[in-house]
Amino acid sequence: MARLEKRWDARRTGLEPISCEVSTTVAASRERVWTFLVHPRSAQLLDPTVVKAFRVPGTPMAGVGEQHCTVLRQGDILAAHLTELVAIDAPRSIAFRSLTVPGGFLSSYGLEEVHGGCLLTYRVEGQVAAGSGAAAERAARSNATEALTMLRAVVESGAILPPPD
Repeated sequence: MARLEKRWDARRTGLEPISCEVSTTVAASRERVWTFLVHPRSAQLLDPTVVKAFRVPGTPMAGVGEQHCTVLRQGDILAAHLTELVAIDAPRSIAFRSLTVPGGFLSSYGLEEVHGGCLLTYRVEGQVAAGSGAAAERAARSNATEALTMLRAVVESGAILPPPD
């Protein structure tokens, strides 16, 4: 019945839900991973298309409502992407809502202490055009896996970020 409801909603709205979850173990303390994860400028170390990343002035700092702006280079064009922190349980979990990507995308991170480091779990969910869900989920999983692999490498390298703006 749930599958039928999803198909009906996709027909009615023209959208279908997607979600994916990936995890990796980082050989660092949960606090170190957390500090890196919540820093807006970490995006510049994780994605070569990111030109600049910063906390949006005038938004709350280190709490619900804090917004981050990421400026990306897409070919010859610069594009700004805004996210807003919507849930935080330091240093266990954090969730961001995209303000500029259609589909109501929500990204969340969970951090769990494990032997030898921190288990970092990333989950993303949102909506895409009906009929494109399977391909979008594959792309989201691939992108998420790549991002966590890069994050693990950067954190384990000992990289240090300046204090947040």
